[in-house]
Amino acid sequence: MTGEQTIEKNREGSVWHRWDPHIHAPGTIKNDHFGGDDDVFDKYIALINAADPPIRALGVTDYYILDSYERVKAAFDAGRLPSVKLLFPNIELRFALSHGKGSPINVHLLVDPDAPDHIVNAKSFLSSLKFEYNGEPYGCTNNDLIRLGKAFSGSTQTETRALEVGANQAKVEMRTLREAFKNSQWARENILVGLAAGKNDGAAQLQEDSLSAIREEIQRLAHVIFSGNPSDRNFWLGDGALSREDLNDKYGGPKPCIHGCDAHELAKVGKPDLDRLCWIKGDVTFETLRQICFEPGSRVSVGPQPPMAGRDSNTIRNFSATGTEWLVTQSVPINAGLVAVIGARGSGKTALVEMIAAGAQSVDSKHTSRSFLERAQPFLVEGKSHLRWGRGEETAATINIKAMGSDGDPRVRYLSQQFVDQLCSSDGLADELVGAIEDVIFAAHPANERLGARSFKELRGLRTQAVRRQMERLMQQLRELGEEISAQNDLSLTLPDRQKRLLAEEAELNRLKEDRKALTPSDNKEVLERLERVREAAEWKSGRIAELERKELSLSSLQDDVVYFEEIGAGSQWDQLKADFRDAELSDSQWSDFRLRYSGDVKGLLKEELKLVRTQADDLRGPGQDEAPEIPDDKLSSAPPYFDEAAKLKTLTLSLLAKEQSRLEARVGVDQARKRRYTDLSDKIVRGEAAIAQRRQEIASAAGAKDTIKKLTAARHESYKSLVTLIDKEEAVLQSLYEPLQERLNSQKGTLKKLTFSVRRIVDIDAWAEAGERLIDRSRQGQFRGVGQLTRIIKTELEEVWQNGTAEEIAAAMGAFREKYSQEFRNHAFQDTFKTRESTRNWFQQITEWLYSTDHVRVQYGLRYEDVDIQQLSPGTRGIVLLLLYLSIDIDDERPLIIDQPEENLDPQSIFDELVGEFKEAKKRRQIIIVTHNANLVVNTDADQVIVATRGSHHRNRLPEITYQSGGLESPEIRREVCNILEGGKDAFEQRAKRLRMPL
Repeated sequence: MTGEQTIEKNREGSVWHRWDPHIHAPGTIKNDHFGGDDDVFDKYIALINAADPPIRALGVTDYYILDSYERVKAAFDAGRLPSVKLLFPNIELRFALSHGKGSPINVHLLVDPDAPDHIVNAKSFLSSLKFEYNGEPYGCTNNDLIRLGKAFSGSTQTETRALEVGANQAKVEMRTLREAFKNSQWARENILVGLAAGKNDGAAQLQEDSLSAIREEIQRLAHVIFSGNPSDRNFWLGDGALSREDLNDKYGGPKPCIHGCDAHELAKVGKPDLDRLCWIKGDVTFETLRQICFEPGSRVSVGPQPPMAGRDSNTIRNFSATGTEWLVTQSVPINAGLVAVIGARGSGKTALVEMIAAGAQSVDSKHTSRSFLERAQPFLVEGKSHLRWGRGEETAATINIKAMGSDGDPRVRYLSQQFVDQLCSSDGLADELVGAIEDVIFAAHPANERLGARSFKELRGLRTQAVRRQMERLMQQLRELGEEISAQNDLSLTLPDRQKRLLAEEAELNRLKEDRKALTPSDNKEVLERLERVREAAEWKSGRIAELERKELSLSSLQDDVVYFEEIGAGSQWDQLKADFRDAELSDSQWSDFRLRYSGDVKGLLKEELKLVRTQADDLRGPGQDEAPEIPDDKLSSAPPYFDEAAKLKTLTLSLLAKEQSRLEARVGVDQARKRRYTDLSDKIVRGEAAIAQRRQEIASAAGAKDTIKKLTAARHESYKSLVTLIDKEEAVLQSLYEPLQERLNSQKGTLKKLTFSVRRIVDIDAWAEAGERLIDRSRQGQFRGVGQLTRIIKTELEEVWQNGTAEEIAAAMGAFREKYSQEFRNHAFQDTFKTRESTRNWFQQITEWLYSTDHVRVQYGLRYEDVDIQQLSPGTRGIVLLLLYLSIDIDDERPLIIDQPEENLDPQSIFDELVGEFKEAKKRRQIIIVTHNANLVVNTDADQVIVATRGSHHRNRLPEITYQSGGLESPEIRREVCNILEGGKDAFEQRAKRLRMPL
């Protein structure tokens, strides 16, 4: 029996307590090995009190009668068992069947000690269980069993011995027990039937096929199974030979396995074999024993210690507040499992969870626009939330939203109602939804595989940086190749014009030479011919000197670059390289090998080259060491030649040639005016010849442009193919990043099998085609005429290969497309495109950049539900996915999970079908606090604690008073609140009881 049990006394809800539902006492009818000492009962009581861990509930067992229970009850009522909070009768019966060497099958009747007149009514029920011997019926009462014992072994037996014999001979038929329950409403409401599972005294001995039906009938009758064997527990939970569905069909559902010490001697009191202690979660009341029939997997455990829901340091054990005079309940204990906060609308449910989240520094200011903390802010200026965690740690934080900081470490994952509503709405926060998925994926990666990253985005950047760097280089290479091809194309187009200009420039040069020749009107043919030869030699020499001067200039510039590179450039590139690859963690000596250096003595080489070119130029200019001095102008006409007629002119210095030229000009009578004119024409001739030489080089380049374009185009094709290959490589890298999530999804059952992860190539063919259409004139005649025609062609010929083709196939298809439609693009160029070379070049460059772009291709990753992207799901389905994400996929996050009214977007059937089981599994792993109006999320999830929020009347200029009461579902008061507050609450309880054929 129990003392007074109220909501206030059990505010933490369902917690684990040690039970011993099967313990005999001194004087038990059979196998009493406790000894006959006068103080044996006192020793028995002392052993129970000394049990460690302490026993909170005792099922005192005897055969057919309640004598042992009544004796222990007297001690209990006298306060001699202070650690025991519940004492109830466990009446052990024997079924009238067994097999082989086995004993008759043991059946236990567990009686509710809080039922009215439970001893009297239990004895009355037992008396209806008749055993017939020699034509005489005997009930399961002390007197009838004594009569049976004497009838069987002789009337000379003492009553004690006769009672033992009678109990040993009495057997109850299954039909009799079933009929007795059928005829007694009191028994149906206050007695639970237990069945031994063992092979010696339990139903397991009935293994032959011919006994299967009997075995199933016996097992179907039982509410609980007495066994500490893990294999029996697995079987009765649907994790063994039969599934949960099979158990539903055959036995009315899974059944809890409970275990006791079955002590028949002092040495066994409170000490079950193999340290198989029985732990039951809930208040220490008989009602909790009923509750385990509803939740046999989560409310019962057999072992040395009870299960742990999560890490103590990540579990909130108590909430309290200061500076909140409107809060009547200043302190609320919090269960470590699933906590459901219920109440009427506006009763303070959200207020509680928001204050808890604030105390854990987990309120996101982005989603507080309609929150309690935002609306009530003027009344929360001095308010603080205090949390006590599982290991005694205490934290406190303001609940004044304007004073909240953003530097705290969120210690809970808080899904506010606003956040859930936004994510689940049809135009929900796609980025935040993806971000939520990424947080889960990041947590799924072992810490030693995160590369030191602090977020998934950072990890993805680290894993893909090599690919992205290669892609950037290839895109830059494609741009440069495009520019060079455009330049070569422009050069090729100018070939006729350049050839025409060359002819004109050569004709002009000939005219200049004729004009210069006319300035020397001498009849001395030999002198004129010599003068012409000297002039040509001097002009050639000038050209050669100009080449050397250009070479000197280039060498000097190269010398400056070398100095810059060694003093600044190489160091800058080296520093950038170290910065880009700092995670390589190379030593300074190792990094020194990466410093860019010239392989030889380039400074010495350039110095020698400059010295050589200057010497060569000086040698060509002159004057030489033995060169004759310059002759005065008045003596030039009669002066002798500076060198012999047979001299090789190109070997002479420019200085000497110039002197000889001046002498010859004086000889033929060139006056000062003509000489100035002569010099001017000579300069023009030199420049003309240089221009012609340049023009011939340009023509040679233009003539070879087509071959160059072919080579550049081939290089661009390979670069483009490499770029597309890198897109595939990025897909592979991302696939490996998301592999932990995919493995987690693959290992799931039921609803979670509908979730799949995808890394896919997404091609925005419309955007790419539209960009191409902007580059052409769609009004012109041709295949691209009309708005959208180019887009239709692109979709027909390229969309499929872009979406599903390999890099090789895409590159080949794009090459064929460019070749097939190159002329069409020209035909549809805008009117002014070919007006100038510059406009032509710009257009070609834009077209080629577009044709070789990959901006329309991206790698998309994410979750799909029944093969639909989560961004495209209905609000209700998106809500299911969101909750599945945090309940079942996010198994690495051990922080408390707080969810405010997720059912707003879900229909009740979806909640029951898709989420109830996931909530029940998740609460084994982490603390969950949920605000809800949905009965399924309270009753069928078997919430460990229900917090009932109640609001008082409104007052001007202050918040209404708010009260919080709490307890477990095994509390009748809490169940009444659930039924009164939650729509469908009563139905949820009734349907659950109906499924398991249990009385409410």
